[in-house]
Amino acid sequence: MGIVGTKQELFEIVRETTRLCSEHGVGMRDSVGKPSGKTTADYAKIARSRLNLDEEGAGRLMDGVNRQSWVKVRSALLHVTERAIRENRRICDVAQRALKAASTPQEASEALQTASEAAVKANRAVKAFAAVRASEGPAERSQPKASKRRSLPPLAKGEWRQAIYDRATPAMRAAIAVLWAGARPAEVELGIQLEKTATESGEAVIVRIHGAKLTEKSGQEVREIVVSDQSDLGRVLMSHAGPKGRPCIVKRPAARLNKDFSKLRAARKIPKRISPYSLRHAFCADLKGDRMDPSDIAKAMGHASARSQGHYGSVRQGRGRLGVVAVEASREPRTEWNRGLEANHALPAP
Repeated sequence: MGIVGTKQELFEIVRETTRLCSEHGVGMRDSVGKPSGKTTADYAKIARSRLNLDEEGAGRLMDGVNRQSWVKVRSALLHVTERAIRENRRICDVAQRALKAASTPQEASEALQTASEAAVKANRAVKAFAAVRASEGPAERSQPKASKRRSLPPLAKGEWRQAIYDRATPAMRAAIAVLWAGARPAEVELGIQLEKTATESGEAVIVRIHGAKLTEKSGQEVREIVVSDQSDLGRVLMSHAGPKGRPCIVKRPAARLNKDFSKLRAARKIPKRISPYSLRHAFCADLKGDRMDPSDIAKAMGHASARSQGHYGSVRQGRGRLGVVAVEASREPRTEWNRGLEANHALPAP
């Protein structure tokens, strides 16, 4: 349906859009939920490559979506098309009022043009919304994405993180140290503070991390992990930490970290499947190997729920002996239990 040219055509498309909105349950309020700001930005990015209200059919929509990304793409398109419906209907309503109040032919023509364009976009958006909601996921299961926990070297390989640290360039080492302490690459990009401190058992370092995955119900705004200098991790962190009251800030772009690890893999200095995120999986596995309480593991990982750690390295992959002596976080994690967590903590202590 192209741009309409008369009031009668405009009224017809507006009536059709209203009927379709009623038929598919699309109103002037959100009917598909209100995601967080970061999720909204992700949805907009997905929709840019799949939704085009300037053409008949509104773009490729769900065409070619694989099984792994189907749910997210569908949610993104539902959210963005519903917003487009509401916004264009508002524009059309304002333009129709301007058309009714127009005092010159020029004003009337401009108002009709604006109303027409908005009405057509709203019509295409509601049809796209209906098509996306009616779509079904791919019947064939796509090749599963490799899990970072599967990339962790066997315990028999020794302390591979120390080897990565030793083989890295001086510019890379501070970032590798905080990745070893469980930081996400995105959190390293924000900047992580390392500060020396004293404990009852000796010297230690405080790792202060500002969370990168933070919503009302998930993540930790700030977490602090205290690591003894008697462990391999503690000794590495101490070499980059500032004195008490004057913490050193470790900061490196996530894209730069990926390039760092690509170079190390290309030079065969690290196992071929290891990435920056692999160190976070290994950190969680070691916390489980140390038999740390699941609530404290959640704090150290920056999770708002103890269940999230079930997606990370298992106790069988954990060497332990991290030297973590204390953990604090912005909020107390939810401690829902499940079989996965129970299995991680059911093995006998080494």
